[in-house]
Amino acid sequence: MLSRLVQHNDQLPLDRNKLTRFHSRGAPGISINDYLSRIHKYTNTDLKPCCLLILLIYIDRISVILPELTITSLTVHRFIITAITVSSKALCDVFCTASHYSKVGGISLNELNLLEREFLRIIDWNLTCDNKQLEEYYLNLVNSHPNYTLGGGDGDEDIHTPNDDAITLYACSPTHSKPQIIPQSRPNHQDITESPQQRRRLS
Repeated sequence: MLSRLVQHNDQLPLDRNKLTRFHSRGAPGISINDYLSRIHKYTNTDLKPCCLLILLIYIDRISVILPELTITSLTVHRFIITAITVSSKALCDVFCTASHYSKVGGISLNELNLLEREFLRIIDWNLTCDNKQLEEYYLNLVNSHPNYTLGGGDGDEDIHTPNDDAITLYACSPTHSKPQIIPQSRPNHQDITESPQQRRRLS
């Protein structure tokens, strides 16, 4: 779904007078699917599926508030890592540090902090949704992918998908690993040389 959205929006003319902090100078050399798989691989003991699904809700909310922030090949990677950082803090009791997310996402900690602040300002801290809305987005996501099918008619309500390379988000190892550096247009990368620190949300 994100790939199709980016493909569509990349056809629109870029207004350089309406660039946002989420715009990169050039498109990163990693696909959206590989980028999501990378994030999941190095955070999946803490990152909940709802933190990924709610990205679609964030996109719709922000597109209404700030139409110039379109999800394109220049914005999608920064939007993804920022939205996941924010959603994990809002929805999870345990989450990785911003420092870990910045290294996994291939941007500096300072840049991620600025993106996070801008994201919260735009969305006005509206970071949660009810179960019904999340379920609607989930079903729409499933129905939009030709390789997914919803069981029905025989009492089987499970969701099934063939084992193909296009869907790898939940096929990663359930342990933290050492991420490799992603080439970006504004790099400030470091290899992770320590195990990811975690913190618990203050009650």
